Amino acid sequence: MRAKIQEKRLGLLTSTLYMERVFYNSQLQWSVDTIEVQSSGEAAAVIEEFATLVRKAANSFCWEGFDLDKVRWEKHAWKHISFETIKEMVRRIKRRDWMPPQVRFDLLGTLDDSRAVFRKAEQRDPESVARLAYLFPLEVDLQEAAKHLFRHKAPPEPAPSIPRPQDLAWEYVDEIFKDSESDAADKARQDLQRLVSKKAARGSAVRRGRLPVGFHRDEVSLLCMMCYALFVQHRQAWRFLHRFVASGEQCFALLRQHLPAVGDLPLTSDDLQERGGLQPIKAAFQMAGKLLGMSAGKIESIYYSS
Repeated sequence: MRAKIQEKRLGLLTSTLYMERVFYNSQLQWSVDTIEVQSSGEAAAVIEEFATLVRKAANSFCWEGFDLDKVRWEKHAWKHISFETIKEMVRRIKRRDWMPPQVRFDLLGTLDDSRAVFRKAEQRDPESVARLAYLFPLEVDLQEAAKHLFRHKAPPEPAPSIPRPQDLAWEYVDEIFKDSESDAADKARQDLQRLVSKKAARGSAVRRGRLPVGFHRDEVSLLCMMCYALFVQHRQAWRFLHRFVASGEQCFALLRQHLPAVGDLPLTSDDLQERGGLQPIKAAFQMAGKLLGMSAGKIESIYYSS
């Protein structure tokens, strides 16, 4: 009986998601520059109202819960995005609470690679402890990831007990001041440096010769899609205003009044032009790179990685 109820619920969920995709894909295709106005003043008023409406639409649209592989987001997403929505997504990505912990350990490599890092951390290796603390800042997420990794091993093994970086740091400091001239104190200093190293936390110290990746591909891909949509939105608004304002710089200044994100992103008036401007996907890499503190090239590499 319970199985039938679960099957029915799953069917209802699948049907609901399918109808949402159909509804999303059947939206009318339109652009801002098709709106008829008579003056630059009217054009500015349209952009102001447009900015208000897209913020409301962005707040109502669930980016992270949508299957973007099955919707025509390139055509419609520009109507459901705002810079505030993107900044909130970036905050969640940096807090490491967007990806489930069972997925986040993909950043450690293969399953065997991941288990090796957990085992080394259990043995109090400072770089491994730092890496896990970076990927799983919440202890409950770290425990969940450990259980998932070792429960599915054949045969299953008990999950390792990982020390907190704060406790490990205190041990090193205690050793240093116990006898500051001893060999043990020198080793503790080295281990403390490894524990607090940014390279260790981000993985570049343990993945020598490979691109250090601090964010999951799915996180980067979603952020790039959102930035792509925002760039298309701003390009449409710029093209609309340019019908009434001859100067590209004046047009850009008006845009900054009503869509302030333009001033926070690595974009220029020339980038927004249809001809000779940036390709939307290239602009997305630049924007995502600035928001995550990475180069556009690294973002592109993660985006296209398998």
